[in-house]
Amino acid sequence: MLTQLKSKPHHFLAYIGLLLVLLSLLPTKRVIDVNLHDTYYVIGYRVLLVCVAAVLLFLWLIALLLVPIETSRRLTLLHIVITIISVISLLLLTRRDATGINDAGYTVAARSNFILILPYLLSIIAFLVAQLIFVVHLGIAITKWILSRVK
Repeated sequence: MLTQLKSKPHHFLAYIGLLLVLLSLLPTKRVIDVNLHDTYYVIGYRVLLVCVAAVLLFLWLIALLLVPIETSRRLTLLHIVITIISVISLLLLTRRDATGINDAGYTVAARSNFILILPYLLSIIAFLVAQLIFVVHLGIAITKWILSRVK
């Protein structure tokens, strides 16, 4: 299995996505409270797991379709590693804070202290950078494929 992940790293997205779907089947009453201005959102942790799994499985499908025109194994591996690390860190952070109203009496998202939300921001920025790497790699691959067809 390890050699398959080295030769086809995009399958790791599917494995993690399926693991998250299985984890979402476990019973839990945890929720994530998000307070944005005057609106209060309550998101079930199971729903969050399914949404993240759907994103990972969607990225896997795109990567699976683009394997024939892949140009750089390193860019693919970089994209997948950063995506998985950022998703897992974000899920661990939300799992840690997914208690609704915390001990201080206010929601995690309503805290104004930048230091407390910095890990969330770094995880989100890392995820966005990984997707930017994916789009750049996709652009390079499509351009090379088009240029090879023209000649």
